[in-house]
Amino acid sequence: MTPPLAQSGNHADALREAYFRHAREFLHANEGRDEVWRAARACLHQRGFDLRKIEHIPVGFFPAAEPIWNLLLRDGFAADEVRASNLLADTRLPGRLMGPIRDREKRIISFWAKLPQHLERTLFLSTHWKEEAAIFGLDVAYPAVLAGHQDLLVVEDILDAMYLHSHGLPNVAAIGNHPAEMTTTRWERLDDLGIHRVTLLVDSFHESHEAALATIQRAAQACRAPSVYVLPPSVHRAAWFSDKPSRTANVEALQTALASHRIHGFHYLALSMVALHKNDAPWTDAGRRAVLAEARTFYASAHQRNVPQLEAFFLQPLLEALGLGHDARHSWHDAWLEDAPSSNGSHATQKDKASDADIDKRGKLPASAEAMDEDYRVIEVPEPPRALRAVPLIAPPTEDASLHLRKPVSDGYCEFHQCERIVCLCWD
Repeated sequence: MTPPLAQSGNHADALREAYFRHAREFLHANEGRDEVWRAARACLHQRGFDLRKIEHIPVGFFPAAEPIWNLLLRDGFAADEVRASNLLADTRLPGRLMGPIRDREKRIISFWAKLPQHLERTLFLSTHWKEEAAIFGLDVAYPAVLAGHQDLLVVEDILDAMYLHSHGLPNVAAIGNHPAEMTTTRWERLDDLGIHRVTLLVDSFHESHEAALATIQRAAQACRAPSVYVLPPSVHRAAWFSDKPSRTANVEALQTALASHRIHGFHYLALSMVALHKNDAPWTDAGRRAVLAEARTFYASAHQRNVPQLEAFFLQPLLEALGLGHDARHSWHDAWLEDAPSSNGSHATQKDKASDADIDKRGKLPASAEAMDEDYRVIEVPEPPRALRAVPLIAPPTEDASLHLRKPVSDGYCEFHQCERIVCLCWD
């Protein structure tokens, strides 16, 4: 069977455009208004969209397959090619908001769909768009980023990107879900497209914070990727008037926060490691060793191209937070950075063999680091280091954070494709 959107040529592009045009017309229709249609428009209103100007938003409504089928036939498309496109094949589409995913040339390469009562779930016609376009909204954001030499602002949710577009921020794109879905392949694709600096607008939820840390590490492991900056959750949250699913943003406050509070992703990662192991208590030797072990694992997995940024944005704030001054830097390198960042560009995330061996059975530091042990013991930190005070973070809870990123075993996953989504919408 032909995969969805696999047909090439202008005629196939025209079919996709006609399909979306009719879905858009149904969202604005004066006929056939029912409770499902009202719910679809109401959820857009709750997310801050002005329904009087909704015709300018790239969103439509799928009432049922039959009316769209008839309209496509009336447009002159053959029944066989409509069937081959699989655009109407899935029985879960009726009652959903939907819209196109376009590449930087504005060509439709996939579609998204959401139930009004479950906006947190996004279904995709296919997932191939992630490798081709890398991110949702490039048709709007790409010209703005290149022309204005701006960061690409990356949010999680498609509706958030569309909302910010409609309020005068064109340089915004969306991952399509939480940041953990930004794979090394997608980071590399963004760099291939000429986007070399990205700011993640991390959502104000613990899961989003943990996912952001994971995707920063993936960007570091990639052979090539944009420089990643972060607007921390505590700052990002202040720019939104309410939480999901009903929320709107204060665009002016968001722009102000971006100008004054964004930090490099490696800096954000370093401060998060410190916050996880220290919190508000004074440093202990065990706490420092835990930070060093976690930091070493990350450093050893990073690609060699990141060394200058790791030195400036990762090692320096980590040294400061641990209470290690400039004089300890040589010992730091000798005792800890024995393994250099990866130079082969491998995406494998092997556990650093030395990370556990650094602490012997008696729980002591290795000999080279033990020389610094007295320094560790006499340093007292009555309050968080300056680097931590400058950028407030949401301290992760004590539960196992990896649970939030673990793929659940659920019947909701497509058995054939093993899709990333909770519900499969791959129609091939």
